[in-house]
Amino acid sequence: MSYKSFLRGFLAFFLCLQLQQGYTQDTLAHEARTNRRWLYTAAGTYTVGMGVLSVMWYRNMMSPNFHTFNDNNQWCGLDKLGHAFTTYQIADAIFPRLATGPYSRSKQIFLSASVAALAMLPIEVLDGFSKNYGASTGDALANTTGAILWAAQQLTSCQKYIHYKYSYWPTQWAAQRPNVLGASQAERWLKDYNGQTYWLSFDMYRFGHRKFLGLKFINLALGYGADQMLYGSPQENTAAGFLHQKQWYIGLDWNLSHIKTERRALKWLIKASEVIKLPMPALRWQGQNTTLVFL
Repeated sequence: MSYKSFLRGFLAFFLCLQLQQGYTQDTLAHEARTNRRWLYTAAGTYTVGMGVLSVMWYRNMMSPNFHTFNDNNQWCGLDKLGHAFTTYQIADAIFPRLATGPYSRSKQIFLSASVAALAMLPIEVLDGFSKNYGASTGDALANTTGAILWAAQQLTSCQKYIHYKYSYWPTQWAAQRPNVLGASQAERWLKDYNGQTYWLSFDMYRFGHRKFLGLKFINLALGYGADQMLYGSPQENTAAGFLHQKQWYIGLDWNLSHIKTERRALKWLIKASEVIKLPMPALRWQGQNTTLVFL
């Protein structure tokens, strides 16, 4: 298990807790108690998780000297987008749980973004004292960027105009280097950057384009991914005979947030669709090739 897998697992935990939001429609006092339990559970799980990570993953590779490592050119930047995505979603998960606390909206935003960014900092510190890694300033910047992007949108509007989303599709490359890209599908959606795409999904209806395709349930999405990355370093990848290529997308996306419902399962689907991009047609540019895909 790599520390990046821990990050994704941590995000999945926060997402599962966030999806429970809105299912209880009881008194304000009951909602406040529920939110406090959520925050205590999240803090406890994070503390235990960091302890387990430091013992099981870093125990035999600690160095007395703190050092840094420049990995900004690796994995075509997909790992950095993953870091930004993680802090963005963590901030988004914390924010509604502070609504019943004694804080103004601006303070709720500041606390949510700060906690999300700081939650990732211990991993960089552990990397800095690891013989096999090094603290990545690029990762730290990506973590901060994700929190800032979330906070900027919250400060400018009470509604979400842009959703930061993730999608995954299995690739042929993971089987050629399973120790790094994942030995099973359960690992590959976390570790195989070739199959990951990160999206900015624009709510055209809320932007004022109410006649966009005649439907308020359709967003315009811009995506980024990459292919043929068996090694993080471009030099190693090329030396091994693989040609890494960046992929750019423009396409459509489902926007289920406009659906009003009291059904629990549908609420779960709506919340999940704000994080995970559901398949829709898109144009993909990869090198000199343009392809219509369903992603």
